[in-house]
Order: sequence, then structure tokens, then C-alpha cells
Amino acid sequence: MKTLLILTGLLACAAGLPAAQTPAPENLLPEDTMAVFAIPDYARTAHHFSNAPQAALWQDAAMRPFLDHFTAAFQKNVTTPLEKELGIKFSDYTGLAQGQFSLAVTRGTWVPGKTGPESGDPGFLMVMDTGSKSDQLKKILADLKKKWVDSGKQIKTDKIRDAEFVTFIIAGEDVKNLFEKVFPDPSEGWESTDNKPAKKPRKPAAEKDKGKEKVELIVGQSDSLLLVGTNAKDIEKLMIRQTGGAAPALTENAAFGAPDRAMLRNSLFFGWVNLKTLIEAGAAAADNQPNRRGKPDPKAQLEMMGLTGLKSLAFNLKDEGDGGQMVWHLGIPEADRKGLFKILSPAPKDCSPPAFISADIVNFVRYRLDFQRIKEFVDAVTPPPQGQGQPQNPIGDMIKAILNQLGDDVIYYSRKDAAATLEGLGMPPFVLLLGSPSSEQLVSNLQFLLMLGKGNRGQVKEREFLGRKVYTVPAPAPRNKNGKADAPAGDGFSLSSSKEYLALGNNNAMFEEFLRGPGDRKAWRENPRLAEAAQKVGGMNSGLFGFENQKESMKMLFGTLTKNPKAIEDAVSNSPIGGRLGMQDDSKKFKEWLDLSLLPDFSKVEKYFDLSVYAFSSTPEGMAIKFYAPVPPGLRK
Repeated sequence: MKTLLILTGLLACAAGLPAAQTPAPENLLPEDTMAVFAIPDYARTAHHFSNAPQAALWQDAAMRPFLDHFTAAFQKNVTTPLEKELGIKFSDYTGLAQGQFSLAVTRGTWVPGKTGPESGDPGFLMVMDTGSKSDQLKKILADLKKKWVDSGKQIKTDKIRDAEFVTFIIAGEDVKNLFEKVFPDPSEGWESTDNKPAKKPRKPAAEKDKGKEKVELIVGQSDSLLLVGTNAKDIEKLMIRQTGGAAPALTENAAFGAPDRAMLRNSLFFGWVNLKTLIEAGAAAADNQPNRRGKPDPKAQLEMMGLTGLKSLAFNLKDEGDGGQMVWHLGIPEADRKGLFKILSPAPKDCSPPAFISADIVNFVRYRLDFQRIKEFVDAVTPPPQGQGQPQNPIGDMIKAILNQLGDDVIYYSRKDAAATLEGLGMPPFVLLLGSPSSEQLVSNLQFLLMLGKGNRGQVKEREFLGRKVYTVPAPAPRNKNGKADAPAGDGFSLSSSKEYLALGNNNAMFEEFLRGPGDRKAWRENPRLAEAAQKVGGMNSGLFGFENQKESMKMLFGTLTKNPKAIEDAVSNSPIGGRLGMQDDSKKFKEWLDLSLLPDFSKVEKYFDLSVYAFSSTPEGMAIKFYAPVPPGLRK
């Protein structure tokens, strides 16, 4: 957090022209890189986002008043105070990035499995290619060094492969003070940047702690590259590879497999984490803890959960021309999928929207989860009875019976909240369906468990609808400002059965609509745009498929923001970030940042939204979820 805050002050990046001479991130970063976020071509990525529907939305004349109001508040409350405290102008850095931009965490001096002082520290590394603006970078670094020295702060100057690097030494207390001045803590009463008196005196650092905690950032230039790091050896290795020298690179890391390299290629941005190293280190550290006698073996627990098979996590975004595709990939070989990964892997079956998913449904997902695998896992981890006379476990037996009555089909779908309430954003009207060959018996068992729940005794209501029994648990009663319970909001949660499914819902009209049947309503499955978008994520037969009608989701959001501004204001003001921005102490502060009255009618901006789809995919090397959002029809060229 401290390093990122300092970098925010020292460095600000913007788009320019690509520089082809710099090696790609996987050929430039050290082999012992444990995590990386990379933008291989900053100019290409910036061009994509500047032409994306979301960018066009913010540039629309209807949104400009709201955006300009927020931008002015950000400039006044964040940008200007930071520039004042750091003695820099962020505008000096505009346009500096011209090629790749990479942030990486390396092994550094960290010793996996060790704790305390012996563990060492991971390294941090930032690479930014300034291309033809290397002379501008040289001047900026010289000015930064002079301002730092003139302010009385510490630096060290060293040579790394004949290039000068400056180590900026920042006291931990200075970082804390900077953060607290820009974002005062209302509970502490920290003084603000305009020197207004604090409500309470700020507690000074203990004398014994002063000067102990420091952050050291090594900053320098190698040809067109701006290099920032915490470990000189990492920087030296990178400079060797920059000039074509022999030094192991990330591409030679065994955890950085072929799927990861393929995802990095042609990505707008890319992220990767070496999970294998982190999991092994966590298990070793737990195993080395003192007084472990009698505690479960961490390695055995990880093995049981299936986590030892994990190698990596990667994500990326690509421009597909007619839309954007994002992929999250878990590197876990098929032979190593045990525990949770064996359970959660869906069966490759049809997961398209059934006929009852009408065109007004906003969110839908169908997941071919095999509940029998869950039952097998529960049986495997449940200790067997130790002998006769042991106490019975009727609840556990009931849960196993319920799992035995479930199939391999889970469907969730929701509709927009017509009342445009804040609660509706978090939990809109929905129906959840669980496939079952014996749904009536399953409902009976679940109803029994509901009645055992704390506070549910005597609260479960039973009624008949079209010959089916419907059980309803009232919605929890919200608490008012005095701590007293208000009248329950909503219809509660209803439970019933159909021919193939157990059904759970939170809206009577929507729930009864499902039990009644699809009727002659138009279905989502008839929409050709859905079928076209689904092909971008591999179709609807991989075992998990979902979609979101983003136009309706955003319409609901706009409606909530404009119809219930006081509820939004209270929620934001009482949040931690609202407190840091002074909204808890000054009711005018919220409107200073966000004036919801400046939002336009949604009809003026609805053309910027369409639908998005996602689906599961599996290969011998790993598992992935693919997301795709097509360019809305009204914006296609």
C-alpha cells in the first residue's frame, strides 16, 4: 500500500506511441517473478479504451455535467493536495508512457516457509518504456532528485551496469502522514492540508519507532526504460535481458505455462500469479509454527481441498474487434483436479436458457454442478462413527439425504427491481432452481431444516398454489436508527417444487410465474444476438453459461441513484471511504463529490449498453471462465 501510494505521487502514466525495441514482458522480467500486471502496448490499450462504449458514455454531452462535477472535486480534494505535499505536477508526466508498462512482484530476498526477520522481503519492480521521450524522462528524474534533496530528504546514488540509480528513502511515518493529510481520519481528527485545527491532537509516533520503518525505492533510467524497484539485483537482471544478455526470464519459469504465454500474446492487459509457490510457502510456514502438536497437517488439508494441484492464475483482456473478451484462467492440470476442483468442474452438458427464461430477465446463469460429487466429498471428510453408543447426527443425515436427492442442474435468474430501491440493487427479485429427480421429497426435507433454523420456529408459512405446497419464511426485519425492528421488507423466501426442480424465490409474483409455466411470453433463447455472443465464449454446452442484460441493469442503477438519492448518500457517507472524505461530519460533502441530480435520464445514454455473456471452458492444462461484451448495435461501425 505504501509503495503504491508513493508511486502514485512520483509517477503518473499516460498513452503515447509504441516502442518496439523493448523485449516483451515475459522476456524482460526475472524468472523468479511471482506476480505481474502488464500492458504490453500502452498506446494500443489506451486507443481501445478511448474508443470503447464506456469512454463514449463519459464523453456524451448528457453525462458531462456529472463527470465535470466529480472531476473538479477530485482535483480539489486529491490531486491538488498530493501535488502540494509531493512538490510535483502530475501534468509533467502526461504522455510519458509509449511502450510496455509492467508491475511485478519478485522473490527478492523472501525465503518461502520462513517467518519473522528470517523470511526476508519480496521485491517490487516497475517498468515503463518512454520510447522517444527518454530525454524528457531524464530531465524529470533530475528535477525529482533535486526537489527531494532540497526538501532535506534522504537519497543514495549508485551505479547499476554503468547507469545511475537514485534510492529515495522514505520514512514510514511520512507516508502515513501524507495519506492522513489528504484523507483525514474522522475518528482521529487528523489535521488537513489547509492547516485547519484538528478535532483531536494526532498521536505522534512512539520515540522508539521513529525512523525505523522505511521504504526505499530505487529509481533510474536504462535507455528508454524507466525502472523503479526495491531490489537492485532485480533491476540488474532486467537490464541484462534488455540488452540481449543471458539471464533467466519469466518465460523460463515452469509455473508460467503455455496457456499463460498464449494469453499474454496480443492482450490489452494481462495479469499472472504463481499460485504454486505461494501455496507451498503458506503450507511450509504453517508447518513451522511452534506448538503445532495435535493440529491438522496443513499439507494434508491442502491436498484434501485440491489446492496442491494449482499452478497459476492468469487473466487478460483482448480486443475482438466487435467487442471485448476477458478470460480468467486457473492453471491446474486435469490429472491434478481433486477436492474442490473435481467437485466444482461442471459436466459438459447443455446450459442454455430454458423456455421459461423470458425476455425481461436481466441476469441468468445455468451451472451443471453434480451434487453427487459433493456428497462423495462430504462422505470422505466426515469422520466415521467410533463405535456403538455414539450420539446420532440427524441433521447431518438429513443433509446427506438432501444431497442424494439433487441432480446436476442449477439455474439462477433475476429481474430488475421495479421499485428502484437500494436493497433491490443488492438482491433483486430472483428464482433459484435446483434440479432434482424427487423434488417434492426434497422440498419436504428442506422445509424441515428451515423450521429448525434459529428464529424460524413458527415462522414458516404453508400455502397451496396450483396444487403445489409453497413454504415461505418472512424476510428479516430491518433495524431503524433506534435499533428497533421495522416491518419486514419484501415477500420473504418461498420454497416449492415443480416437475424437475426445487424452486426458491424472494418475489411472490415472479415465483408464481415460474410455477404457472412459461405461457406465450417471448423467451431469451429466441434472441439471435444471444446466440451470436455465446459463440465468442465457446457456446452453451460447456456446463456453465450465463448472461446479463446490461442495458436493464444500468437502467435499474440509474433509477435507484435518481429516485433514492438520500439512501445512496447515507450508504456512501457511512462507509469507510465516506468517512475518509469527510461525509460523516459534513452533509454537504457528499454532494460536493457526487451530485446525483446531474445524472441524465437513462434514455439519453442507453445506447452505450447491450448484453454480456460468460461461459466455462476446460483444457488438459487448466480451467477458465470467458467473458464477452459485444459493441452495442447503435455504436457499431
